[in-house]
Amino acid sequence: LASQAEGSTADVVLKGVVLKQGNLGADDVNVMGVSPAVAVQSLVGKRVDAAFLFEPYDRIAQLVAPVKQIYEVGQAWPFPCMVVITSGETLAKRK
Repeated sequence: LASQAEGSTADVVLKGVVLKQGNLGADDVNVMGVSPAVAVQSLVGKRVDAAFLFEPYDRIAQLVAPVKQIYEVGQAWPFPCMVVITSGETLAKRK
């Protein structure tokens, strides 16, 4: 999972809200701390299965690759700018 560096706002939200909602812990996922642009490139290049992004990077990824938003932080916490996206291929394999 590509996200931002440990200790960043994205990291805190990912570990404190998103993973907890999915009954996951930090040890259940391999988080790669990178810039949002590198997260998009990593997802498009299939170096990661998913990316935790905020606007406009999630929309950029959706414009350049067949990825789908699977989670929006705003559903659980009033912070609507961060979403999790993944490729259709990865999503199909996980069903």
